Amino acid sequence: MKHKIGNDTWNSLDPEQRTFLEEVDQQSASSTRVVARSLSGQATHREQIKANCLICTSFDRKSIRACTTVLCPFHRTRPFQVIRKRERHGTSRR
Repeated sequence: MKHKIGNDTWNSLDPEQRTFLEEVDQQSASSTRVVARSLSGQATHREQIKANCLICTSFDRKSIRACTTVLCPFHRTRPFQVIRKRERHGTSRR
């Protein structure tokens, strides 16, 4: 596990966080690094949101994309969305 996230990150986690991270690694190895950075306080704001959404949906990226929990503070900025070009530039169809 340490080789995936680095010794500094691993050492900054408490035993409960390490146990959680090992469970994350078993469920979704591709999510281990971003969750580890989030738990250790080393993540960027965007990585924090990504880790939160991954944990909330049990690491199902399609569920994040299809999320309907509009009361979640991360809903508008959640990862894995398909953003149409017009929406990105602030224009809309009429």
